[in-house]
Amino acid sequence: MKNQDILDAQAIMAMSPPSTLKSMRQTAEHYRRDDFSLKQTLNYCLSGRVDLKRPEGIEIDKHLLLHMNAFPAWRLGEPKKDALRITHEMWREAKEERRLTFRPEHQPAWLKHDRQTLRFYAYFQEPVHDNPTENYRVRYCLLLFYLEDGTMQIMEPRIENSGLLQGAFLKRHRFPRPDGSGFFTMEDLKLSTDVIIYTRVFRIIDCDPFTKWFYEQCNLDVGQASEPLSDNFFENEVVRRAHFLLRRRLVPKDVKESREYTEIMLGGSRKNVGLKQHLDNDRKVLRFFCYWDDKTNYGMRSYYVIHYFLADDTVEILECYPKNSGKREFPTFLKPEDFEVGRMITVYNRQFHLYDCDDFTRDFYLKYTGLRQDKEEIVDEPLELPKIQWKPHVLGLSTEEDTLASCLNIAKLVKETREDEDRRFIISVRERDNTIMVFEIRKNNSGHVGGKFADAGKKIDSVTGKTYTAADFYIGAIVNINTVAFAIIDADERTLNHMQDHPAKYPVSDFTKIKNKISGVLHALKEGNVQTLSRAELQYHLCGVLLVSRMAPA
Repeated sequence: MKNQDILDAQAIMAMSPPSTLKSMRQTAEHYRRDDFSLKQTLNYCLSGRVDLKRPEGIEIDKHLLLHMNAFPAWRLGEPKKDALRITHEMWREAKEERRLTFRPEHQPAWLKHDRQTLRFYAYFQEPVHDNPTENYRVRYCLLLFYLEDGTMQIMEPRIENSGLLQGAFLKRHRFPRPDGSGFFTMEDLKLSTDVIIYTRVFRIIDCDPFTKWFYEQCNLDVGQASEPLSDNFFENEVVRRAHFLLRRRLVPKDVKESREYTEIMLGGSRKNVGLKQHLDNDRKVLRFFCYWDDKTNYGMRSYYVIHYFLADDTVEILECYPKNSGKREFPTFLKPEDFEVGRMITVYNRQFHLYDCDDFTRDFYLKYTGLRQDKEEIVDEPLELPKIQWKPHVLGLSTEEDTLASCLNIAKLVKETREDEDRRFIISVRERDNTIMVFEIRKNNSGHVGGKFADAGKKIDSVTGKTYTAADFYIGAIVNINTVAFAIIDADERTLNHMQDHPAKYPVSDFTKIKNKISGVLHALKEGNVQTLSRAELQYHLCGVLLVSRMAPA
């Protein structure tokens, strides 16, 4: 079927006039092709972009070609002109210039419209919530259309102290149409029309002169410009402030300060505003006497004195209070005469006692007022620290006696290494349920975290297999908690007193038994017969003496 189409095309070409031969040849070549994909004509060669599209053929007039050089000068015997000698350097520069300034006959968009942008002025309305003065805000922006690749960008001009995030409102890319039929082109952008971009409606009101000229060259209608829309904030605040400043002929404070700063930085002098007025009218005051006749209920006539200071055009109004008027006078500032060592001053209902001053203040008062400011000796009252009797909170789980019986013992590790020599632990024992908890005392730069070492609960001796009770904890005892051996070396005062008050529960704290055990060593010490005791017996009895001395009542 394909070969038959080619034969038919050749037959038509044979019977066609010469004017249509070119189009017929293109048709025949089209049928001979097997690959109908769009070829890429853009390529990069010698660090530059090159268009590989073949130029169209040039039609040459054969008659002009035959008679172009029919009578050359060398055949007529005319003298030859000195031809320009082109060096290799000149040829290379000319080649580089041709490469850099090359413009194809049909330029692509990225080359023809390089750095050309259509700029439109638009705005959109933003809703404002929880504001009784306005329900929407108008935000103006620039809509940019780049001709080189058809991308668009939306920029919002930055306004100082606007409180809005302004600048790049929408980054540069191709904007899709809301109906999904493709991307926006320059035909979709016209003045006085609404453009929906990502569900937001933009109203195009104007464009720059280049955009209008470009639309005219493309025979496109750009539309008519429309008036911008103003919101309540612009009408009520900005316009009112501008009219007020124009009517008063005032300059905003920030603009005025900026001008003065710039003038000083450029070498100008600082203006002494009001200096002449101050020098001419210093200590000159106009005084007027007036009254205010208050005719409301329980009103009265009040008298005042008005002072007008000519030095700086300020006014002061003083109220004249008659005696027993029932009104409080205006507060007055403290004066140097009010400060005297040994006196009290009242500041915001607080009494401050002056007891001393520095040397400069003392010399000032002595020179100008003749008052001698002597230092007052202050005798601090002895600080009495209250005795706090600690008593735990009674939860009602047991009796008060059992609640108080929470013993704290200080222990250390039995098998100590070099790193564990300074580690100390607190063993807390609750008598009512024999609950045991172990804490490690934190110490800086020890390498140990400290804190809770063993959770609260009943502990079993890993050696004997028995459950520990409160009676198993006393100074000198060794307990195994969680396979760790602890040697109890101390206890707090409340724990020792509690154990001494209950000798039946704590036999090691029974003062009578301890007295009977150490009576022999006490008698030996008294008689001086220490040699009769063995070393182990003497050490055992001396430890008991130390324990009794700590537990004995004062």
